Amino acid sequence: MRRLKAFLIAELFGSLLCIGVIVFGTALFMFLCQFVGFLPYSDRPGPGFYGWFPLRSLSDIGGAAWFQLGLAPFFAMYAIPALTIFLALRLTTINRWFLAVPAALVFGFLAFYLMAGIGWYIAISGTAVIAAGVLGIAFGAVCFLLWFRRPLGQPSQT
Repeated sequence: MRRLKAFLIAELFGSLLCIGVIVFGTALFMFLCQFVGFLPYSDRPGPGFYGWFPLRSLSDIGGAAWFQLGLAPFFAMYAIPALTIFLALRLTTINRWFLAVPAALVFGFLAFYLMAGIGWYIAISGTAVIAAGVLGIAFGAVCFLLWFRRPLGQPSQT
């Protein structure tokens, strides 16, 4: 029962953390790009450096935030099953390095692929897609290297 409770708590926390890091991290990256004159998404004139400082209104920021909130359930539909598999493997005594490397690759690929697919709708730049992939790799590696130092549900040895 202790292991099941630890698994369910880890699944909930990991899902929220995954969506928060990858989806909202990419949104933050896209927002901050605009402050250096890079337009991260646009149909016309297209993504790229235009050398201007765009002053965004609250409605623009709100629209982008609603888009990211809409992206979160779509991303969760693919990320939660992958997270469940890695967390189920973490119930065993397998070395966390053997989970962290594949988890980093899987979450990096998921973030890269899904952001590229979503980016087709809003004419997203390649830099935002790469940023999502890097955030996915960082989540997969850090989550299973630092967060899970011992198998789920095992008491600490102190």
